[in-house]
Order: sequence, then structure tokens, then C-alpha cells
Amino acid sequence: SARLFLKWVRETNRCGRYSNESLRELYEAYCHEVRVIPSSDAHVRKHLHKLGGVDKGLDNKQGPGIRRERPTIWTIKPSLAAAVAPMKMAA
Repeated sequence: SARLFLKWVRETNRCGRYSNESLRELYEAYCHEVRVIPSSDAHVRKHLHKLGGVDKGLDNKQGPGIRRERPTIWTIKPSLAAAVAPMKMAA
């Protein structure tokens, strides 16, 4: 499920940074579009983190007078295959 979701994200050009909530909303959009019953978002996040090209980190929001927040940020990168342009052979 997580692997197919990741493939869909990349194919629909939706790579980027997501909070837990926005990642859940993106997963719900995927499930609705491909008409599958969603797994729990915790299950998907667990398996998504194990796949290549997906980073999980903390977004440190700090500043004067701001309470420290450290929400989880998911970064989904384009696949390496899509990032490497095919080379043309000289005739």
C-alpha cells in the first residue's frame, strides 16, 4: 500500500514536504482516486519511512516569544530514475 501510494505521489508530481496531517490528507486523496480502502495512516507512515526517497524529520519552529514546536515533517523526493535524464548514444 505505501509503495503504491509513493508511486502515485511521484507520478502526479506531488513530491514535497508534508506534515502528518497533510500527508494523511494526501493519502486519503490517493485512496479516493484509485478506489482502495485506506489503511491506518500510522501503518502507512511506518512503511513509507522504510522506502527510499522518503525522509522523516522534525521542523524546529523557534523564535522570540514563540513556544517551541517540533512537528514531524515528511519529505517525499522524486525518484532517482525520473531525476536522471536518459543519455543519447552518438550514431
